Amino acid sequence: MQRTIQEAKRARKIMSFSDQKIVKRLTQAFRSCRNLGMKRFISHAIYFKQESILIFKELNDRSPFEEKNSLELSLVSHEEINDLVEFYEKTEAFNFDAKGLVRSHLEENCQCFIAKKQNRIIGFLWWADINSPFKSCRPLLRYARYNVGMTAQDALGIDFYIPPEERGKATALEFYAKACKKLYELGYERFYGTVLSDNRAARWTYDVLGLTETKKISAHRILLCKTLFKISDI
Repeated sequence: MQRTIQEAKRARKIMSFSDQKIVKRLTQAFRSCRNLGMKRFISHAIYFKQESILIFKELNDRSPFEEKNSLELSLVSHEEINDLVEFYEKTEAFNFDAKGLVRSHLEENCQCFIAKKQNRIIGFLWWADINSPFKSCRPLLRYARYNVGMTAQDALGIDFYIPPEERGKATALEFYAKACKKLYELGYERFYGTVLSDNRAARWTYDVLGLTETKKISAHRILLCKTLFKISDI
């Protein structure tokens, strides 16, 4: 009798976990549909193509923007994780499970620079080196991690975000320049990143900061389950 009760409890736990996964996937699908619209959502589910540019910087090349003093930059501490999650949720920097994303990044040895104004988070830059498997990151980044020849002296940018109301007055330039300076102080020699090919504003920002466009990476996703990549010279 006791064994039957225990088996029933285990079955309820398994069912509960399965139900949670189903609810989570349905929620994600609903949000994607809401953001894209039904027609684009169905189209993207069948076939989706996206082109990104691989950018590169030698970290010993300094930028005058790192001397600006409107931002305080630091690696996120354990005590600041909840503040970072709250920033995600308030700004909608990520549409799904922000807390789960932050936890997964940290578990995979990814690190995060946060920028503050008046002791308030106004942006973040996630990055990692070859010690991270990049499993919680976009497939494009996992592809770049293993196909651009990264070494122990290299860092790869994962996600960079500043909300619209905080942009302007060279905020992004100062943030990125100070982040590159800190990476150099941590012992890294090169920094890689990616940017969508049609994001002209971001490409201009990176060009001003001295990042060089080196490769084009095309991603082809089929039926939401298979993504193929092709890398070529600019």
